[in-house]
Amino acid sequence: MDVKEFFLERHDNLYSSNLNGLLGPLTQEQIRLRPHEAVNSIAWLLWHITRCADVGMNIFVASRPQLLDENWLKQLNVSLHDIGTGMNDDDVSDFSQRVDVDALRAYHAAVGQRTREIVVDLTSEDLDEVTDPDEVHGLIIQEGLLRENAMWVENNFSGKPKAWFLAQLGIAHNYGHMYEANTVRSLMGIRGR
Repeated sequence: MDVKEFFLERHDNLYSSNLNGLLGPLTQEQIRLRPHEAVNSIAWLLWHITRCADVGMNIFVASRPQLLDENWLKQLNVSLHDIGTGMNDDDVSDFSQRVDVDALRAYHAAVGQRTREIVVDLTSEDLDEVTDPDEVHGLIIQEGLLRENAMWVENNFSGKPKAWFLAQLGIAHNYGHMYEANTVRSLMGIRGR
């Protein structure tokens, strides 16, 4: 199994059985719920991992526009262009109540499909290509990807090979927040499978 095959196998698991197992038994109200003030809603977590994957794969790996710009904001009923890092509790609660959950699931699926298309076309040389810190900074500002209190994230994106974006924003980051979403679900009294 090569790197791309490994990535696609783990990625497919995230975008199918893992997500379906998480969201399957939940109502839209439960997906929006913050069962404790110290945790995010599942809706927010799904938004955040989807935004990070959209940015990481499209902007930093494929050097193309992100999917969000294809009229998704209107469908999602939100105006947020950033990845969500640094949002305060009121912002998370407002987002969770405002977002169209069906559109959020569709956006997540579209980002997953686009990611597969990008990865299939990558070469080994592409994976070694390193992001230029000045270019990363310019894209973050131009695209409005980070809030002022989250600019520390820029260091995570700078000087990294494209393979890092696949591993981190394509898989590891997503799995971490999926586990967090399962914890949120447990706080609602809904056990995982």
